[in-house]
Amino acid sequence: MRRIDPAPLGRVTPPPSFGPAPDLRWVPIAELVVDPRYQRDIGPKSLKHIRKIAEGFDWRLFSAVVVSPVAGGRFAIVDGQHRTTAAAAIGVDQVPCQIIHAEEGMQARAFAAINGNTIAVSTIQRYRAALHAGELEAMRIRDLSAAGHVRLLTSIPSKQNVKPGDTVAFGAVKRLCEAFADAEATFIFSCLRAAAKKPGDFLRQETITATHAAFLENRDWLGLPVVRRGFLSIDQEELFRSSREIAAREEGMTIRDVMQATIEETVSETLQEEEAA
Repeated sequence: MRRIDPAPLGRVTPPPSFGPAPDLRWVPIAELVVDPRYQRDIGPKSLKHIRKIAEGFDWRLFSAVVVSPVAGGRFAIVDGQHRTTAAAAIGVDQVPCQIIHAEEGMQARAFAAINGNTIAVSTIQRYRAALHAGELEAMRIRDLSAAGHVRLLTSIPSKQNVKPGDTVAFGAVKRLCEAFADAEATFIFSCLRAAAKKPGDFLRQETITATHAAFLENRDWLGLPVVRRGFLSIDQEELFRSSREIAAREEGMTIRDVMQATIEETVSETLQEEEAA
């Protein structure tokens, strides 16, 4: 056994406020609610996970559910929706809770912080929570992609409800926004939208990362209308299929490498045609 020893951290500057201290108590499950604006949906994988918790239920494996008071004398679950559902499924009527006192935005921030390193929570779910919390980075990502007519979704719809320019590739969109200034990122998103042709097909992560790389190599393209016209001649689904076939044949080539090279070739040809006209 060893004691807690913060000495290796050296000097630590504490925040100006620690926020209100939480309470600990047992709360009836009937008084617990879920806020869908930042909480994850319960899908087939979640149901499988909940069943596993329920069938192996043991209080020694059950950590306190993090909740926050909301209107009507109820408590919104910040963390613990799955284990609470599992408890309810086997007839448990109350669970131990850590009650934090937080407004809606802080509840979403707490959800994102608690689940930030949990594999079961997707990047899209954390993005949705960050938006609800009013985090500036998340709002910038949403606004820049929307200005380029790309819609970064906060949940995954059925295929028939996917529109051209819809994407769930949060990581790729985030990296693009980090690498370029606002106007540059918006222009790139507008080019990506030009290449996304068909309803039902998400704007692919590979398309975004390949386009990102192409613009890093060709910053003089930024803002040129002719470059967007070049992307209009690209169909991302055809580009992906042909790039996958080439990458499978060419050792050391990735799909993204082939897609980037094709994008650069297509746009360069469009620029040459513009100059010759």
